[in-house]
Amino acid sequence: MNKIFKVGFLLVLSWSFGCTNTTLSSKQIDALRNVSIGNGLTFHPSDQLLLISKPSDELDQRTGKHLYKIYQLEWRGNHWSDLQELPFNSKYNNYHPVFSPDGKWIYFNSNRPV
Repeated sequence: MNKIFKVGFLLVLSWSFGCTNTTLSSKQIDALRNVSIGNGLTFHPSDQLLLISKPSDELDQRTGKHLYKIYQLEWRGNHWSDLQELPFNSKYNNYHPVFSPDGKWIYFNSNRPV
């Protein structure tokens, strides 16, 4: 399988998983007004967990640019929690997170070595 096909397949996979319906309340949506999002956002099917990707304070040693990392926010009844960095972030970029339709898997793009 060539590299272009793999990337295209992952984009289609991400798009199809990202098109699930959500039943967020207006309160949940309003509470996101001050959340800074870089280049990815996905809601867990329960609508109680949100993943975003955004630039971190850490710099990529190779490029000198800010590393993109994935963070989670949890809905706590009347507000979203503070950003919590996910443990699989590394010295490589991680972005465009997408939950599987059943919420059991997270798919994301990264520039880590194969």
